[in-house]
Amino acid sequence: MAIIITVTATEILKLCRLDISDTTAIADANEMINFQQEAFEKILKPSALSDPALTAFLRRNLAKLLAGELLRMRRREEGAGTSFQGVGVTLGIPPNLGKELADEAWLALAPYTVRAVGVNVGADALPVPEPVTGANGQDALYGEKESTKSRF
Repeated sequence: MAIIITVTATEILKLCRLDISDTTAIADANEMINFQQEAFEKILKPSALSDPALTAFLRRNLAKLLAGELLRMRRREEGAGTSFQGVGVTLGIPPNLGKELADEAWLALAPYTVRAVGVNVGADALPVPEPVTGANGQDALYGEKESTKSRF
């Protein structure tokens, strides 16, 4: 199946609040589009994909999913999860905006998916997977402490 909805690297970078002229960020966003978008579209109902009234809505939420994946990828890079303290100033780990973007998008897209994804809607809903917690008490996927995570 070919990609049906066009999402651009610029849209993804704007949602991530990243510099749209950064060639590395553009390459990363294009990589997300190439490797993830088709899979995300396969989860959507064919009737939703063919409805012109939903195109802008689906495009925005697919862009949010791709932006969330890009931010998660960047968060996993070496040094991204560390903090620095010196001269009375602490630079800490930024909030996990990738998860927030993806959660927003999945909730919005839930009525248009073939099966509910991570949202308890109806009898056909898939269960929200339990987090995999590492030795330090953090979610292995998102890097958040179990007590601070939002569950929908």
